Amino acid sequence: MAGSLDSIVGHRIWLDYYDQNDGFDEAFTPQSCEVVKRFRGAFGEFDWYLIELDTPVVYEGRKYVNLMIRSRWIGYRIGDEDPTSVFIVLVPDAGKLTDPFSLDQDLFVAWGMAFKDTVASRNETLKRKKTKEVMQSIRTILFDDWDPFGGQ
Repeated sequence: MAGSLDSIVGHRIWLDYYDQNDGFDEAFTPQSCEVVKRFRGAFGEFDWYLIELDTPVVYEGRKYVNLMIRSRWIGYRIGDEDPTSVFIVLVPDAGKLTDPFSLDQDLFVAWGMAFKDTVASRNETLKRKKTKEVMQSIRTILFDDWDPFGGQ
């Protein structure tokens, strides 16, 4: 989405998890979500975005309807043709957010991927999930089922 940083506000993106936090991966459903508002960051960055989830995430016993995201990659913007890796920050209460946005490290939960909301982006999620299943199967065979010493 070329144009101003605000041009993505009001549009939908596809957000997927892409990290090592297995607890968040199990809690989060990759989904289409609406970009609600752009925030400045406390350190001068201009591209933090509040998103509203279609399917809330329940993480560590708490329900979240909103997340804050920001591109991790220089030169890549949320909503552009190419997907971008994003920081994912939990938002307990969107009404209490201030501009500029100050990141609470305790609420930084994972990295994700933000795509334009297309069939191709949804297929990327399916590929990631299939790859994860295959890798888990390989780990099970190598480390759970196979005993190199022949023990019982």
